[in-house]
Amino acid sequence: MKLISLPKTLIACSIIYTSTAFSQSPITGAGTANNIPRFTSASVIGVSQITDNGTTVSLGTASVAIAGVMTAGDLVSIQKSQNLNTQVGLRNLTSGTAAAATYFATSLGSTISMSTYNLNFTDNGIFQKRAGVINATGTGGINVGTTAAAQLSLWTNNLKRLTVSSTGSVGIGTATPDKWFTVVSPTANNTQIAKFADDARYIGLGRDEVAAFTLAGAVADMYMGNNGTNTYIRGNVGIGTNTPKEHLQIGDRIVFHDGGAKYLGYNMFYNGANNERLVADYSSALSFYGGEFNFQTATTGAAGTLVNTTSKFIIKNTGEVGIGTSTPTKTLTVMGDMSITSAATYAFDIIDAATPSVVNFRVQKDGKVYAREVNVQLTPFPDYVFDKDYKLATLSEVEAYINANKHLKGFEAAKEYESKGMNVGEVVKLQQEKIEELTLYIIEQQKQLEELKKDMKSLKK
Repeated sequence: MKLISLPKTLIACSIIYTSTAFSQSPITGAGTANNIPRFTSASVIGVSQITDNGTTVSLGTASVAIAGVMTAGDLVSIQKSQNLNTQVGLRNLTSGTAAAATYFATSLGSTISMSTYNLNFTDNGIFQKRAGVINATGTGGINVGTTAAAQLSLWTNNLKRLTVSSTGSVGIGTATPDKWFTVVSPTANNTQIAKFADDARYIGLGRDEVAAFTLAGAVADMYMGNNGTNTYIRGNVGIGTNTPKEHLQIGDRIVFHDGGAKYLGYNMFYNGANNERLVADYSSALSFYGGEFNFQTATTGAAGTLVNTTSKFIIKNTGEVGIGTSTPTKTLTVMGDMSITSAATYAFDIIDAATPSVVNFRVQKDGKVYAREVNVQLTPFPDYVFDKDYKLATLSEVEAYINANKHLKGFEAAKEYESKGMNVGEVVKLQQEKIEELTLYIIEQQKQLEELKKDMKSLKK
């Protein structure tokens, strides 16, 4: 029997298949350098997916060096196929401390430790870790990110929860943040979607509200700004209303208008052209236009109707005060009726400006008036009695009128003056008229007396 020299690999394979008739089933096939051979059929040897170049062992590839997958420093490389989206899994079925970690070395001296029993990489770009802790044993920390223009996302329960876009915007609850930091609530109501807390209180942010609470959920005080800092709010602000019409509105009626004519308004706001009512009610305003304090009122009207106010009380920037007029010409100008009610003895005093202790005019609460001088302007003054055309009643006519009316002609009855008072100017005018009439009567009687004297002298002769 002639001996044939065979390769070591073939010798090993023939030993395994000793029960097979070697002469009837010759082993054929060819190999590739550094690839571990495998049987492709019962008697054919081919190339396996395991390579060994003496330094690096690779699983899942027919070549030791694959661009983008392996480097010269790799010790073990695993690839299921050339399709990088396919999944490769490592599963540890043993227990114990040593079996609780899987290590991936990226460079000499640096490791990432992951306590796990199942790791996989899905075709959606999700690295899933079912349990345990990810930690860095060195001082370099853990860096997670992308090296291309791609986003980075964190998932839970198979849903994308946090996303960092390729431009750096961060989104929570959204995969497409359009601002540097975007938080989107999964519900469409005004629930709190963000919370900033310390060990005592927190600020809750909702769709329509920002509020402060204790950790137990009770409402707490909230402050804006710090001492020495400015706080700016743009747009309209509403307190007790969701639809403010001015820069600041309180409730449904009080507004602060900051236009050309600045005012504090009740049930009125400036709509860009006119003042308009907020609700059906009266309207009023305190205007500060031109440095004045102008108190204005308007009658009632329906919501949305125009407001036309009239000035009731004004303090001019020059100091004049007007009541019932917007154009006072004196320090105090009153247009309309006025009454003074006082429990003091002296209800109203006018003091001498040069000598404050001197009262030039005084009205007591009992109606007594004290004045240094009263100047009553009479128009016309009764000198018309001396006109040639003035008809002077005879004394007989005067006597008859007095007997019938118990007072002089032109005067009211005594009871009228007693109940209603009298117009001093009118009474003085009538008195002057009677004095001048009386003067004419005296002159006439003097003439008659002179005639009598002449007649008496003639009789004596």
